[in-house]
Amino acid sequence: MAMLKRLRRFATYKYRRVLIYLRRITLPGFQGVPVYDVLRFFIVGLFDSKFTLLAAAMSYNFFFSAVPALFLLYTLLTYFPAEHLDMQAETRSYIENFVPHNVYTLIDKIATSDYASERRSGTIILGILLTVYGALRGIIAMMKAFTKDAETKEIFKRRNIFQLYSTAFILFIILASLFFVTIAVLVVGKSMINYMQEVQLIGRGIESFLLTGFTYFITLILIFLSVSLIYYLAPATQQRWKFLTPGGIVAGVLTFLTLIGYGYFISHIA
Repeated sequence: MAMLKRLRRFATYKYRRVLIYLRRITLPGFQGVPVYDVLRFFIVGLFDSKFTLLAAAMSYNFFFSAVPALFLLYTLLTYFPAEHLDMQAETRSYIENFVPHNVYTLIDKIATSDYASERRSGTIILGILLTVYGALRGIIAMMKAFTKDAETKEIFKRRNIFQLYSTAFILFIILASLFFVTIAVLVVGKSMINYMQEVQLIGRGIESFLLTGFTYFITLILIFLSVSLIYYLAPATQQRWKFLTPGGIVAGVLTFLTLIGYGYFISHIA
């Protein structure tokens, strides 16, 4: 019994020391906001009913647009000339890391079928419409989550329907462009690493390590740029927030860790 009391006192003491430490420290990009306040706001937001409803709406619309987006992407890849096969292979490899194997196999089978190889314009137009429709609805739900306290007129302002959809469309175009730029950078970077291995500047073991590290690094950059752009453009604020914000940094780190965990689950369990 005495031992339990000692352990409880020790745990309580350490817990308070950690809280004091978190209230005192801040991280680069947090603009002087203590880590404790950032974590507290994040945890409180997790249990906010309005946030959870908007998150569900975002998830539904993004998943709704994911399947036609993958079909559209695979269809567009067939338009790449033969000398750009590396781009096709890298895109498919990148997608395979984050899509369940059965789903990936089904989409790949349909997208590479004789029907898809005919390059029907109707299929591409339908894919574009469904992708844009689902993505815009998801982005708009996300924008509404940012301005859930829109009645605070000193901070937020209201967007009309045109401003809402135009901002969402701009975000969609920028994020889609970032994805394709990321794929291009991965292709160039991996080609350079393979060339370094061929001329024996690096060993085969180092090559594998560099390829994996380079992929994770570029993915991290993509996530941080995407999240920062969303935090910069999505909120309807009276004064534009800075490009790097505490919320954007935390969201970027958590998204990256979640993506790694999900990729591991897809590769080793699903």
